[in-house]
Order: sequence, then C-alpha cells, then structure tokens
Amino acid sequence: MRFPLRSGLVVATLVALGAPRVAQAQTYGPYTFDANSWVTSASAVGDAGSCYPYPNGDCAQNVVGHSPSVCAANLQCAPGTYVELFFGNTFITNGPGVDLVVFDSRFSIDAASIAVESAPGVWTNYDTWAVNEQTPLGAGTGCGGNTLALVPVDLSRFGLPLGATTQRVRVGGNIATGSCEFDLTMAGVPSGAAQCVTNADCNDGNPCTTDTCNAPTCSYAPSDAPGCEPLVVCGNGVLEMGEACDDGNTTPGDGCSITCELEPGYTCEVSGMPCVDLDECSLELANCHDDARCENTPGSFTCTCNPGYEGDGVTCADIDECTQGTDDCDEDATCTNTPGSFTCTCNAGFEGNGVSCASLCGDGIVAANEACDDGNTTSGDGCHAMCVVEGGWTCGGAPSVCEAGACGDGILAGVEGCDDGNATSEDGCSSTCVVEEGFACSGVPSTCTPTNPCPDGQCADDPIAEGSCACSVPGSRDSGGDLAFAAGLLSLAVALRRRSSRNTSR
Repeated sequence: MRFPLRSGLVVATLVALGAPRVAQAQTYGPYTFDANSWVTSASAVGDAGSCYPYPNGDCAQNVVGHSPSVCAANLQCAPGTYVELFFGNTFITNGPGVDLVVFDSRFSIDAASIAVESAPGVWTNYDTWAVNEQTPLGAGTGCGGNTLALVPVDLSRFGLPLGATTQRVRVGGNIATGSCEFDLTMAGVPSGAAQCVTNADCNDGNPCTTDTCNAPTCSYAPSDAPGCEPLVVCGNGVLEMGEACDDGNTTPGDGCSITCELEPGYTCEVSGMPCVDLDECSLELANCHDDARCENTPGSFTCTCNPGYEGDGVTCADIDECTQGTDDCDEDATCTNTPGSFTCTCNAGFEGNGVSCASLCGDGIVAANEACDDGNTTSGDGCHAMCVVEGGWTCGGAPSVCEAGACGDGILAGVEGCDDGNATSEDGCSSTCVVEEGFACSGVPSTCTPTNPCPDGQCADDPIAEGSCACSVPGSRDSGGDLAFAAGLLSLAVALRRRSSRNTSR
C-alpha cells in the first residue's frame, strides 16, 4: 500500500513488476541480499520529463529488475527530481551499521542524494553521499563493462532513532553540485552481516560508530562522538540510557515493565536483578486513615477500617454502637459511645460491670425487686440486710423509713392493707392489718364491711327498708333459712358495736 505523496509533486506511472528476477541470495561486495531484499516498485517524482532514461529505455524498469548489466535502463535525474523506491517485501531498519545499499552502474563522479520516509507522508531532509563513500566492485561488473559501485546508507544520518523502520526511499543526483549524473540501477536491504576484507569495506559514513572489518564480517561499535549512544535493548539486564530499570526480562507486573519503565509499588535498584516490592505500610507511604489498618500487597496496599469504624479505609467514621443497638449493655445500665467502641455503666441503685447489673441493697434506693432500702445492710431495723420488710414492721419511702408494732394504731402506713385501730381478727381487718376474705376496707381508721351484706339472700318482696337484709315476713328470702339470717344480723351488730366503741374511746 502506497502512502500519498506530497502535493506539488508529479507522480509518474507506478511500475510493479512482481517477483524479482533472481530468487537466490546474491552477494555484492561485503553485502548479501536475498530474494526479498529488492525494490518492488518505483516511480519518478518531480517535474515531468526531468527524470529520463540514459541513454534510453524506461527510467524505473531497471531499478525494479535489480540487474546491474542492463545498460538501456540507467537513470539520470535533473536536480530536484527523484526516483521513489518502495520495498514491499521488507522493512529498512535503522541498526548500528549499514541499513540500505544503493548501486550506481557507471560510477559517476557525483554520488547520490537520498531521503527516507520517516512517517506516512513525512520525509526527512535529503542527505548527500560523497564520491569517496562509494565502493567500486571492480571493472566489468556494471553495464557495458563499466564499474559497478555501491553506496552504503545508514539511516542514522537522517536523524532517525535506532530501531526506526521505513519502506520508502527517494534517490536522485547530487543537488549540491547541480549535477545529474547519478545512474541508479539497483537498491537493496542487506540480509545478514556485511562481508568485508578491510576496514574501508565497512565504512558507512556514520560518525556514531567505529567500523571494523572483522573478516569476513563488519562490526559496529559506538564511538565517543558527541550525541552518539548505544542501541538500547530492554530486557538484556543492562541499564542503558533511557531505561528506568532492566531486570533481564520483558515481563510486565514484576516491577519493571515491558518497556523498562518502573512500575508503581516497586523499587529496582540493581540492574539485571529482580525488582523488589515496596512495603508502603511500613514505609508510611500509604494513604490509609488513622483509624484503619494497612496491609501490603505486591506492588500496592489495602486499607481496612478498624473495628468500631466504617468506611473504605481511606476515610473512616466512628460507629455509634449505642444508637444502633449493637451494644451489649444491661437493661439497667447506660451505654456511652467512645471512639471506636462504647462503655456500659450500671444505673443508680445497681451494681455490676454494665453488661450485667443487679440492685444494690443498702444504697437507700428502692430498685428492681427490693421491698425496702433504708440505706444500710443491718437487719433488725425493719428493713432486712437483703432489703425485705421484717415481720412486725412497715416501711415506706426511699431511703425507707420503717416503724415497729404499728398495726392497730388506726394509721394506714407502709405495707398495711388496712388498720381499723385494733389487733382483733375476724372483723374484716386481721391482727396483722391484712384485709380478711369477704370484706372490703377503706378509710383511716379502716372501716371494713362484708362484700355481700346479705349472705343468706335478699328479701323477695318485703324488706324492712330499702337496702336492708331483714324481711317483714319471715321465710320470704330468696335463699337460706332463718338461722343463717340471724347469724348475719349478729355479725352486722357486732361490727357496728365495735365501731361505736372505738369512736367513744377517742
């Protein structure tokens, strides 16, 4: 595929002749070329008619055919006019030595002017190879018995970095002298190392290399010239210019990337040795929250909020266990939130660790199942050491106040259910001031009356008075007999007599 040429140039008809004429490897001087080394198509670029055959024939035909003996197709180009060559089967790669060889079948007095396409549609400045950079291959090797000369080309002279590639080259006469006598017949990319006999055979004109003929091959070593740098190879275990690290491999994820760049979370201090993981936690390089735990991982780290906190580890907030119901405080204790935790404190009147609380007898506070609490744990004062009311005593208030022998004084206090002013039982209020069964007591002193004033039944038709249990006609009750009726009246009379006696004594 061709890249479009710059505007203003006249592009002649592209000539593509298919497979090269010679399929086997060929050797010209110190260089060997295989079947894929040669130009696959060529076209004239520049003013129409300025690039013409010499002495006759198609100006590009012989370049594609790569045969130095075809004299009818030699090329001469006027200044500013070039032949554009396309290497469809291979790439020209900028290495430390010769990258391209251009042939001149007549070995003219003027050498070649050459440019390369460094990017699609982008051409480098033309560089001129002088006559003394040509290497004659001997008389009779070119067309018509003339000398075939080769011009070794190093892409470094175009300012291209080592490793850069191209497939297009433009070749013309030496514009600097105004000459048009360069006779282009072939152009090829050497395969393998160049063959040589003397150091002169390896001179590629590159000031950044020291060229040595190490028979039968050429070797190229970087010189000490300013700006000259060795070829950088990532993964060779040698830290070279432009590399941040080189651990001897091109495996990503181990601290040194495939392009020999330092990966985050690693340190690569020794060239050729494995990189070492950085422990961001111990080096305090992590951004974990103060209330989070940092854990180192290969090339990184993780942050986790501490117990009692919530968040992503970089940001953590305290959890209020008291308001969220996640505390384990006793129901008789108070929960207090603290940073990252909580405390439990037993309420007043209780003792314990807050998780388990029991009432505290003797603190003057009546709590839980205490019947009294007089502020001490002394028995015999009405409130027992276990905070229960002792027999014969009544207690009330907090701290509790207890009174001894108070039942029958007509004053209702403490745990008394009634107090009718006497210590007699069977009158509705017992000797221990407990309401007896079948009676209801109220008032101070207590007045006790049977809960059923007519235990033998109401009069069916003729009560003596409204609400009275006595009947005007004996035997007219709903139920019961006269004996039961009499007993009821006697009980009522006794109760009324006791009340009258009590009131008279006062």
